[in-house]
Parts: sequence; structure tokens; C-alpha cells
Amino acid sequence: MKTLVGSILKNAQSLTTISALYDYERGRLYTWHDVAKKVMQGAGRLRLLGVCKGSRVVTHLPDCADAVLAYYAVHAAGGIAVPVRWPASETYLAYVKKDCSPKLTITPSTILTRGDLTNLATGDRTVLQDIADIVYTSGSSGKPKGATLSHYNIASLALNNNFAHSRVDDYELICANWAHTFALGRIRTWPKVGNKLVVMNSSELGKALHVLSGFPRVTGLVMTVPAFEMLRRRHHLPILNWLQYIEMAAGRPTKALQQELVAWLPYARIVHHYGCTEAPYATYRLIGVDPDDAGCVGRAAPCVQIDFDARTRDHREQGVGEVGITGGMVMLGYWGDKVCIQETLEPRTFWTGDIGYKDKDGLLFIEGRIDDMIYSLGEKVWPAKVEDILRQHPTVLEVAVIGVPDPRGIAGQVPIAIIKMASPDLGLRAWCKERLEPHEVPRRFESLDELPRTPAGKIDKKELLRDYQDCFEG
Repeated sequence: MKTLVGSILKNAQSLTTISALYDYERGRLYTWHDVAKKVMQGAGRLRLLGVCKGSRVVTHLPDCADAVLAYYAVHAAGGIAVPVRWPASETYLAYVKKDCSPKLTITPSTILTRGDLTNLATGDRTVLQDIADIVYTSGSSGKPKGATLSHYNIASLALNNNFAHSRVDDYELICANWAHTFALGRIRTWPKVGNKLVVMNSSELGKALHVLSGFPRVTGLVMTVPAFEMLRRRHHLPILNWLQYIEMAAGRPTKALQQELVAWLPYARIVHHYGCTEAPYATYRLIGVDPDDAGCVGRAAPCVQIDFDARTRDHREQGVGEVGITGGMVMLGYWGDKVCIQETLEPRTFWTGDIGYKDKDGLLFIEGRIDDMIYSLGEKVWPAKVEDILRQHPTVLEVAVIGVPDPRGIAGQVPIAIIKMASPDLGLRAWCKERLEPHEVPRRFESLDELPRTPAGKIDKKELLRDYQDCFEG
């Protein structure tokens, strides 16, 4: 198995003049030879700045071609890439730097195109067993933790990640934050497939639509589920009608979104993924083929095994338990945990904190997270289920359901929904009553212009719990 930098160098020799990376901001198209040259120039510059094997390098860059080149330059120099989403707060950056003690931080002002033009055939310093990346989690279980992945981990992911069947002649637009695990997965797959890449942020949907409409070679689109929902609600889905494949993750697509995508792209391969920072791209689901039931996240990816921890199973729900993911892409451990981080090529198991089960066809269903579950009147309320129902309402853009103390002191906890809405609507309670059990219907609906986010871009439920813990008082 080659490292990803090794694959770039191989492509520079076998696909020398084939286009590889489109720099949208500069209007420049790089061949694989250009990409390899830029990566090795950057690696040479990093070595001159003191980066060596094991040096951590924070890559804090906007979503563009430069971020991709810098990421691989760190690897080629023997360093450990620490991708940080742009723009990160000073507080978050300070936390990351304190935790991993980087040799340096790459920002837009860092120039990596000058340096030792190391020979392309011998300049790669990556080794499969060595640590490649430290990717910080969203901190849903406390402070962000650095998921540590080896070159073997990210190469394994790349080899098993071409669910969309992308090819060398495909142009793939990644319209997502490049440092997010989902987008990184596609950036890691790119050297193994040898296709062409365009990178920009989903906050720039206007630019993305311009690329899609004015750059007809784009055949694949990679975006988060919320970004696709935004496109749907703005009636922009018709512009996607020549795409050959779509990759989506970071959320559960509503049935309405799935149906509209299939209607506009009847011959495209539309893939939805489930995974986490510690074990990315663990499952895949083919939209339009596999069930569109809420909670279905598809089947295990190739060379991945899904297990359930019997200790977390409810005695009333046989077969339901905490989801464990085993595969070559599962992280070594968390940065700083000397017991867990051992350089090995053996597959590992990561217990996700998600509760799920498999149906008779082997499809995985996720009911929710262990630490999110709400107990109301002695019954379980899975926030994910309630959120799925609310997302199907035409006025709901985003939603988070949390449990707060019952003001009557009877039910223990009651669910409440905090919603970002497209327009005011007073029918949400009736909508939920028609589709949920009585104990699952939110006791209260709160509206916010924007839901709080963690540094990784996920809805920050911990902040919502702090803000709404006493929402029934007064």
C-alpha cells in the first residue's frame, strides 16, 4: 500500500499531463506533475523552517487549492498535519496549539512555494506506520480531542472510499470546509483515484453555483447535508442535472431532499455517509436504492465491520446497542494518550457513543447518542428522531432537540426544540403530534436566527443546554 504522497508522485509519472487540481481563485489548472512539484516545493520550504519527522504543523487556511497542497506538503516533509477549519477563533487556535505544540502554523501569509526542489522520485518522507494527521473532534464529550491517524489509516480510507465510482476524467467539486473530516476524506481519496479536484466553502454557494453552471466539466459534487438542504429550499437543484455522482454527509437528509435529488438526477449515484472523526466513512447508503427511513445510514464500507456493545443494550430492545466500528481507517488514539497511540497496521475498533441496530438486510440504523437520550415519564426520547421529523417541515432550516427538567417535577425531563426557521410558523406542535408519540412531542419550541456551533461546525448542544436549562422558570 502506498502512502497518499506516494500516490501523488506516482500520478506525476503516469498521469503527468493530466489535469488534477483547479485553483478557482486564480483560474489556474494544475496537472499531476504541477501538483507533485508544488507539494515537494512546499515540503522543502517546511524542512528549511525546521519541520522534520513528527513535527506538528497547524494548517489554518481557507477552502482552496492552496489548502490541499499545504496539507500534502506537511506529509511530504515528514510532519503531522493538524487541519483547522477556517476561520477559527483565537481561543480555539490557542487551545489546539497548546494541546499539540506545533512547530509552526501555516496561514494564508505563509509562502510554501520557495524552498529546496527535492527530487520528485526520492523526496517523499512518509511511512505508513507514522502519524499523518491530528484532527480535532467537535468536543461533544468535553474539550476537543485530537484524533490521531497514521498514513496507513488515511490510505486505507482512500482505498475503500470510492463509493461514487469516480474516475480519472471526473471533475469533483468539494463545496465544504476542507478541514472537516467529510471533505478531508475526499481530499485523501483524490490521489488514489487520480480524478480532478475543485475546492471551495459551502458558505460560498453563489460561487459554487457559478462553477457548476459555468464549468461544465464538473461531474461530481461533495457537500454537507445542510448545504444540499439550502440548495433545495432556494430552488437551485435543477442546476445539478448533469452530475454523475453526489457525496453527502454531516447530517441526515430529509425524505423531501432525497426525493428531489433522485427526481433531478435519476441516473446519478447519490451516496450518503455515516462516520466520525475517529472512524470516518464507516458506512454508505445509496439514495434512491436503499431505504430512506429516518435513521438508516446504510451498510458497512468495504473492509469495515460494524458491531454492537451488549453492555449498552436495553433488555427490552434485543439487538440494539452502542455502535462499534472496526477497520483500517480507525484512528490510533487521541493525541496525548500515550497508552492508545501505538504505530500499527492492525485494524482497530472505535466505540462511537451512537446507539443503533441492523435490520435483516444488514443495514445500520442509528437511533441517537447515548449521552443525548432524554428520559421522559419513564420513556426514551431520541432527539435524532424528533429532529428528523421537524426537518421535514417546510419552514425548518435547522433544529436541535434537548432535554430540560420538567417544570412540573413529574416527567423528569421534557424535550424542547430550538429551531432556525425560514419563516414564522405556528403549526409545529400539530406537525409533531401527527408523527410522534405523545412523550416525544417537544414541550416548547424556541426560535433562533443561528444555532450555536462548535469549532468543528456541529450544532453545539452543550451551549444550548446551558442557555435553556431553566427555560421554564419565570
